[in-house]
Amino acid sequence: MKKIILFVFIIVVLVYSHWYVTSNFERRLKTTPQDATTYLQPITADKAFFTNQEQTTLKQQYLCHYFSPWTGKCLLMDNANIKSQEIENINKFTTQPGWAANMHPHNREWINTVVDNMEISTFPNSHIKAITIRNSNLRELPSNEPSFKTQQDDSSDGYPFDLLQASYLPANTPVLLLQTSKDKVWDLVLTPNAVGWLPHEDINYVTNDFIQRWHTENYVAALKDNTIARLGVIYPLISTANDHYKILVTQASADHIAVIQTENLSKKYVAPLPVLATPKNIAIIANSLLGKPYGWGGMYGYRDCSATMMDLFAPFAIWLPRNSKQQLQTGKFISLANKSNEEKRLLIRKFGVPSLSLIGLKGHIVLYLGDKNDQLYVYQTMWGSHNMFGWRKSVVGRTVITPFVGGLLDKAIGVTMLLPGAEERTRTSTGRPTST
Repeated sequence: MKKIILFVFIIVVLVYSHWYVTSNFERRLKTTPQDATTYLQPITADKAFFTNQEQTTLKQQYLCHYFSPWTGKCLLMDNANIKSQEIENINKFTTQPGWAANMHPHNREWINTVVDNMEISTFPNSHIKAITIRNSNLRELPSNEPSFKTQQDDSSDGYPFDLLQASYLPANTPVLLLQTSKDKVWDLVLTPNAVGWLPHEDINYVTNDFIQRWHTENYVAALKDNTIARLGVIYPLISTANDHYKILVTQASADHIAVIQTENLSKKYVAPLPVLATPKNIAIIANSLLGKPYGWGGMYGYRDCSATMMDLFAPFAIWLPRNSKQQLQTGKFISLANKSNEEKRLLIRKFGVPSLSLIGLKGHIVLYLGDKNDQLYVYQTMWGSHNMFGWRKSVVGRTVITPFVGGLLDKAIGVTMLLPGAEERTRTSTGRPTST
């Protein structure tokens, strides 16, 4: 009887824990204004974070990263690091192939076939400049099969966390082809923000003439997602009319050599790069993503936490790498490790610049919006929140604004200002940011 009572008690505690986390988190979301402009300070909302010269420098740095696969400058990784990463991936998935889409474990034959197709011993067997001709998924290994760490979805190891999904890659992205698979179906490519495998049919090679036309002085950046453009993408600008911009896009050809064509984009959807970086402008673009579904590694064309940050800051010509750990190392970093939650709050308020500071958690990144009524608020794309036992979560699955409390604050490891020195121009005489 005692064992039965204990068993029932445990079940009740677990059910209550899950209900409490779910209802409490959703309650907070309902009472938290889902509008980034709500957290602006009117006096500083339209104040630029950077001077004209600084924005020009940002644009130059952004384009250096954007064209890095073609120019060899501002490279994310060199060949030695890329090969090391591929060998690490091979060892990781050979040791633990993971679970397949049918929730059964992958067998040894599957991973051996994938690894054999990579022909990593011949790396690099190619060096060809190319461009994506359609939206595509960048994969850790040359396979469309998913690999989940577990077969369960109640932790951060099951669905939707396909460990083979590296990133979503929009059309018109410059890439460098470094390795072609044995079956000629896949290419290992270096992109401006990441490295991974793309289907060969999703890229075309580019000529020197193509590169010269694409590598112009002026570009426009998408301001929101729609059927015409996608936030985070830039396009070479040819001319400007009253209501639209004429831009360059790439078109596939039968001989696998990319062809340039022109299109007109409405000024409602794009603007010259860089957009003026003010708290209000950042908030407006952030609002365009609120409520968008979560997509691990960009699955289904959706965004995860780091993809949201990367695309959010692209119109302002602020380049960010693809994963949260690297993003946290991009600017002026303040460690929050081994600090109490109260100490973390003080450090975030002291050093964090609302709309321009990222707060890192283990495996996660959020944007600091500021404090309102003595409460910190952040903007994030999140999958879910864990309960007190750390294994079952309330699934949020979208981009939201939340108070920065509880487990979020517990796990905060650092805050970074995206550009060193920017915070000094946004402080009052008390040392607090003025754009909260």
